[in-house]
Amino acid sequence: MATTSQEKTTETPKVTEAHVSEQTTQENTNQQYFAQPSAGPVQYVVMANSLKGVKGWLAFLTVLMGFGGIIYTLMFFGAVLRLSSPEGAVSIIFAPIIAILSFTTVVLISLQKKVGRYLAIAAYMTSATYFTLLQIVIASMRKDSDAERIVGIIGGIFIYFIVAGLLSLYFVVSKRVKETLVD
Repeated sequence: MATTSQEKTTETPKVTEAHVSEQTTQENTNQQYFAQPSAGPVQYVVMANSLKGVKGWLAFLTVLMGFGGIIYTLMFFGAVLRLSSPEGAVSIIFAPIIAILSFTTVVLISLQKKVGRYLAIAAYMTSATYFTLLQIVIASMRKDSDAERIVGIIGGIFIYFIVAGLLSLYFVVSKRVKETLVD
């Protein structure tokens, strides 16, 4: 029986020693997590939103360009039915060109290719030219051409080119376009 009490005596210090060493390790770990460095104040860094990617206005204009391509395709097939009229002839020339430019622009911008910027500008300017010629052809077919109607046509032509210029200016000046369309 003496051996059993000796074994109990020798086991008790080991268990106590293990328990004390476990508490010390836990306290050191807690101190590491909650200790604040006294070297200086905490600095917070605000990350700027990345301008890379087809987002925001670029995404909006890309979707509009896709819808424009669909509309110009429909205009082309509508112009085939009225090929004998002068406005049908203008549409049969310009509508497929603008539709191809629009669809190609959407694909290239989605692939983030730099040439998409130039095709977008070409599509906007070609579209403005198309509407200008269409206005001139329609106005020349009318028998009555009073000054008020002519001023309206000239105003419409200016508006076409101002809108096309502003949309093209976005593709020239925009930081998002410059950072996204790089290849």
